[in-house]
This record gives sequence, C-alpha cells and structure tokens, in this order.
Amino acid sequence: MSNNVFAMIIIAVIMIATYVLISTEKMNKTLAALLGGLGVLLFVKVTSLTTGVEIFTDAEIFSELVDWQTITIVVSVLVIVEVSRESGLFDWLTIKLVKMTKGEPTKIFLYMNLLIFGLSALLGAAPAFIIVGSLTLVVTKNMQLDPVPFIFSEIMIANSGGVSTIISSFVNILVASRYDLAPEHFLSYEGFILIGVPIGIILVLTNFVLFKFLYGKQMKEATLSASADIKRIFTELDEWQVVKDRSAFYRTAILLVGTIVAFTIAGFINVPFFLVALTSAILFILFSGMRVEVILRKMDWEMALFFVGIFILVGGAHKVGLLDLFGESIGVMAGGNKYALWIIIIWLSAILSGFMDNISVAAMLVLVIPTIAAIGFNETSVIWATILGANLGANLTPIGGVANIVAISLLEKEGTHISWLDFMKLGGVITIVNLAVATGYIILLSAVFGW
Repeated sequence: MSNNVFAMIIIAVIMIATYVLISTEKMNKTLAALLGGLGVLLFVKVTSLTTGVEIFTDAEIFSELVDWQTITIVVSVLVIVEVSRESGLFDWLTIKLVKMTKGEPTKIFLYMNLLIFGLSALLGAAPAFIIVGSLTLVVTKNMQLDPVPFIFSEIMIANSGGVSTIISSFVNILVASRYDLAPEHFLSYEGFILIGVPIGIILVLTNFVLFKFLYGKQMKEATLSASADIKRIFTELDEWQVVKDRSAFYRTAILLVGTIVAFTIAGFINVPFFLVALTSAILFILFSGMRVEVILRKMDWEMALFFVGIFILVGGAHKVGLLDLFGESIGVMAGGNKYALWIIIIWLSAILSGFMDNISVAAMLVLVIPTIAAIGFNETSVIWATILGANLGANLTPIGGVANIVAISLLEKEGTHISWLDFMKLGGVITIVNLAVATGYIILLSAVFGW
C-alpha cells in the first residue's frame, strides 16, 4: 500500500469519527472539531518523523489550512451582534412589531416571521432566532398560546432566510471567503444579494403557504378567542423599557446601518470584506459604551474555535487528495449531466447538513468544488448549489442548525418536549419543498446566466 493511500485512509477515518461525534452530539461539537484537527496534525507529524514524508509543513497549517479571513469575519460579526443585542436594538424592534399587531395571534405569527427573516438576513439565523425566539416565548406565554407553531415557523424562516446575504449564515461567509468574494461567482456583497435575496423571498413565501395549510386554522381560532384584556396589555407595551442607554441605542443603530452600507460599497471598490467587518467591529466596541472585556466574555468564541478545527481537518483531507477523489466521484455519478450534478450537490449537501453541522459540510464541499469544475461543470453553479443545499438542510432535523438546538432548548425549559420524529415531520416537508424550489432556481439561473 502506497504512503498516499495509507494517509488517505487514516485521515478519512479521523474525519468520519469527527463527523459522527458532531452529528450524534456525543461530544461538544467544537471539542470534536478540535480533536479531529489535532488527530490530523499528530498523524502528519508522526508520518514525517517515521517516513520522512511531509504531507504539509507547520507553516502551511497557518498559511493554507486555516482560512484567517473567514475567522476574522466570523469574530467581527460576533462582536457586532453582541453589541447590537446588548444595546436593546433588537428587543426594541420586536416589541415595536408586537405592538403593531395589537395582540392578534395571526398578525403576531406573521410579523414575527417577517422580523426573523429580516434579522437573519442581516445577522444570521442563530443570532436572529435567539433574539426573536426568546421574546416569542414571552409573548405566547402571556397570551396563553401554544408556542410550538410560532417557534417552528421561526426556525424554518431563519434557516431559509440564511441564503439571502453573505453574513446571513456562516456557511455563506465560509464559501464567499474561500473564493475571496469573487464577483464573477456573485460572491461580492451586492452580488450575493442579487442571487440570494430573490430565492430567500421565494422560500419565505413558499413556507408561508405551507404554514397557512399547517397552522391557519389554529391561528384563526386563537385570534377569535384572544381576550380584550390581553390585547390591551400588548398595545400598552413600552419598547423603551428594554433600552438601558438611549444614546448607545442610537449609536448602535447608526453603526449597523453604516456597516451594511460599507459592505455594499466595498464590493464596488474592491475593499476586502474581512477588513470592512473588522473595522466595523472595532467601531462597535469603541462607540458602544461597553467595556471591551465584557463584550469579549459574552461572545461565542466556540464558533471561531470550531472553524479552526474544521479547517485543519478538511485541509488535511484535501492535502492527501481525499476530497479530490470525492469530487471526482460526484462528477462520475452525474454522468456529465449538469442537471443531475445540481440535484446531487443540493440534495447531498442538505442531507449531510441535516445530520451533521452545515458549516463542517460546507467547509468540506467548498474544497471539492474546483475538482468538480475541472471535470467540465460550471463552477459558479456548483458554488450556489452548495450554498443552497447546506443552508436549507438545516431545517431537516433538530440538530441541523444552531437555531434548531436553541429552539428545542427554549421549548424544553417551558415544559414542551419535541422529539426527533415530531421535528422531522414538519422539517422534512419544509426541507423537501425548499430543496425542490432551490433546484428549480438553479435551473432558472442557468438559463439566465448561461451556466
């Protein structure tokens, strides 16, 4: 057995073991990713010492395997989200929206889902759900409503809305960063919006049709039974009670708008996305009025470390040719047919994302894309098939996305248990319909752009 084949087998075993630990939740996913990355590094070092064959150098770990641009963007976005959340901006928006419904359950259902779509496009599915989901439980509890339809619909909308902008999901950040926000692949900020927002809106409208079929009667009955006293309570809510410092609130709102504008302009003048994100994060810290150590302590550092572990893991698999072999196999399965390829990529990435973390799936597939493109397929179409599949697959299972895990945890704290089967009865239907729509969208884009 050649050294290269032996290396491929060992790293494949490490990768499979890591993904099993992540998907079964037998271990914290960040710890599993770091252990997987460590396993690759130890194997490479032992191989180098015993055989003299160096799969990759120590310098390459930091210069090639770990994508520091992506890590910088992830950390910067986490800072922006944390400062914005602490300012009360998102709670203020949510309460303002609830007041507009005047306590009518049907309107609350609609407005909350529209809000989470907007916030997920701006901040990502997980932060958006943490904000809106928590307040949804407060609202439904006070109105004596079943929280499950509200929470389930918000999960589905948040994950589906994740296809809209570069920063609406970590999958998008990872893929776009890997290609240096290449405008020819519609991965610049405004290019991503051009492709992502239309399908995001289409998916949201599609999901609303499904929700109307699933929950329409229940929402109508809840609206008819809502008492005048409950409606009055919600009409009299004061959104400014959640704002500790109005000056910081206004500064944060201006900075958030400025950040979105800066992302858009940067694409036109060829300024690196990570530089804009880092500059915005520093400005948020400077003008937030919060102490730096407080912001850093509250941030989700696990996400950044998870990326580091996954980058080393899939980078090692790529170095030994394992991912090239995987990409060639997908090309063979497609038989040279681009439509078959898109179906395979979209549905395979979705199914894998449903049972494993969609970030780790995207990190693996993004390294497979060039191999598939080299066989003769359009690279842009494969990139977007991967983005759509990895994002939409999050709706399939309770562990498909961070928002799902947060939702299950919040509901269980309120005494409502959701089994895998119950989740997949709804999530499976939503995912299948969404993937069918996404497949049709890729075919439409192919006709428009000649992919």
